[in-house]
Amino acid sequence: MTYIPSLSRTPDFPPVAEQQTPAWTPSGTPRAEGAHATDIDALYDQLANAWQVNPDIGYLEIMQTMRSHVAQDGSTPFWPIPTHTAILGELLARLKADGGEALPVYGQLEKAVLYAVASNGVLTNFITEMWKRPEELESW
Repeated sequence: MTYIPSLSRTPDFPPVAEQQTPAWTPSGTPRAEGAHATDIDALYDQLANAWQVNPDIGYLEIMQTMRSHVAQDGSTPFWPIPTHTAILGELLARLKADGGEALPVYGQLEKAVLYAVASNGVLTNFITEMWKRPEELESW
């Protein structure tokens, strides 16, 4: 049996004032454009703070942080599974542009992208199967 840790717990991060100055900080990466631009920026900043506190953050924690991210309007725009791959790809590209390719979190973001692709595939397959008409039963 495979053990999958619960995604319902969220790590307790110290307040920003208590954090030490990290060795790595995000640079002036161009911000995203479009409907979720400010949400992606806020999520990236939230994750940057998280991996500065814990450089060994896991991909499940990244996924949970992304899913539970609350936008300024009170919505959770990254909750739906179909949004995960694109958002994680954007975060991965931004981290690479900021020079964070050598950080342990880069590998965890890559794992999160693979996890998101697989999750989206399972969801798409399930929905496709549910929309199929049942086969006609033979008459007696």
